[in-house]
Parts: sequence; structure tokens; C-alpha cells
Amino acid sequence: MVVEREWNAKPPGARWTTVMTWDNFRKPIEYQGARYGTKEMEFGRVEALPSQVDARFELAAGGNSAPRDHWKELGWSVIDSHSVSKTPGEYRAYIESSRGEFSVAKNVYVATRSGWFSCRSICYLAAGRPVVVQDTGFSKIIPTGEGVFAFSGQQEAIQAIEAIENNYEMHCKSAAAIARDHFSAKKVLGELLNEIH
Repeated sequence: MVVEREWNAKPPGARWTTVMTWDNFRKPIEYQGARYGTKEMEFGRVEALPSQVDARFELAAGGNSAPRDHWKELGWSVIDSHSVSKTPGEYRAYIESSRGEFSVAKNVYVATRSGWFSCRSICYLAAGRPVVVQDTGFSKIIPTGEGVFAFSGQQEAIQAIEAIENNYEMHCKSAAAIARDHFSAKKVLGELLNEIH
């Protein structure tokens, strides 16, 4: 859910970004013989992306075990997530100054096809920034293909970034429309109150 008036469309930045914590489960989840983890189990599928597409990428990453030097060697700009998320205002400014969001999801959401969609991604949409994120099953619920793209592997991620870059302004407008039509506080809170009344 998002309060739209708190987000502003500003001139886009040069980098696709995301804010994440690396390897933040104390230990993997094990259930019925399956093992589930966080983003460290998914990011390797797309970590070569900067060399595969004509776009720039930045990770605002937290977590002591994050392989920052490795990512830099692959072409990612890497900053500390705390430097852009100490206050709500700093977090909002970082998202508003991004070109869009590119991110993987936690392995537990991907593997279980839970349909999870990040509140962080909703913030990007509210700022009029396109979102390219790993599919957790949300593509069955949230419209994709304009403003929001769901990917399973690196080739789909490349195609999504290229599609957006080829018609960037349209995808920014579509991103804002998805935030308004699906995640606006006025809409979500109204429906929630109707359900519990």
C-alpha cells in the first residue's frame, strides 16, 4: 500500500537500483526435505547482467557477507544500503533518483511461488519508476509487460530491461498507473475496511 502524494516523479537517474539485505536468515529454512534461503540463492542467476545489456546497475546492499568486490568486478556499482535508508526521506529520495528497480526475490518466495511482491517495488512504482523483478507467482495477480516485468532467468531480465529502455517514458507512466490502480492507500484501505465491516 502506498500514499501517492508522498512520492514524486523526478528526472530519472542513470542507474537501475535496488536496496537489499544479503543472506539475512540466521539459517536456511528446511521443510519436508527442501531447503529455502534468501537472495544469495537467486542472485547468481543474473549477476552477469551488467555485461549483457546496455544499462547501468547499482546495488545498495547490507549484510557483512555480501560479495561487494565480486559484484564490482562484474560491473555493478555497489553502495552500503544504510547510506540510503537511514530515514524515510533518504530512502524515498534514493528511489526517486533511480532509473527503475531491478532485483531478485528471496529464494523462499521464488521456490514456493507464494505470489509475494515487495513493498519496496511498490515504492518504485509510486515514484513512476519501472520495476523488473524476479517472479514469485505475482504475475498471475499484478499486470505485467508495461511498467512491471517479471523474470525467471537472465534472458527474460535482459529482454525486460531492453523493452523498457526502448520506450522508457511509457513504462514510467504505466508504473505510476499500477501503483495508483492496485496499491493506493485509498483503494487498499477502503477494500480492507469493507472486508472487515
